[in-house]
Amino acid sequence: MNHTRRDLSLLLPALLAAAQADGRQTKEVLPSECYPFDKLKVKTNEKTHNESRQVFDGMTHEGYPIELHSQHLLPDKRRTRRITTCMRR
Repeated sequence: MNHTRRDLSLLLPALLAAAQADGRQTKEVLPSECYPFDKLKVKTNEKTHNESRQVFDGMTHEGYPIELHSQHLLPDKRRTRRITTCMRR
């Protein structure tokens, strides 16, 4: 049976939805909550001594994955700053 690109275009969204559904089941839905900065667990990079804190990593109530972490970069020849990143996949 010969398949065309048009056939593949009909199958591709179904494959992506199935892959996304598998990933969604592994994380829990995040509750509404305050995250005091001084209560977050600090993880230090042994090589650079930069500090990072994982704020949260989970799902929204609508099923979207979301992650937030904060990093404190120590003085470097080029920069000194704090980076906070929120990612929505």
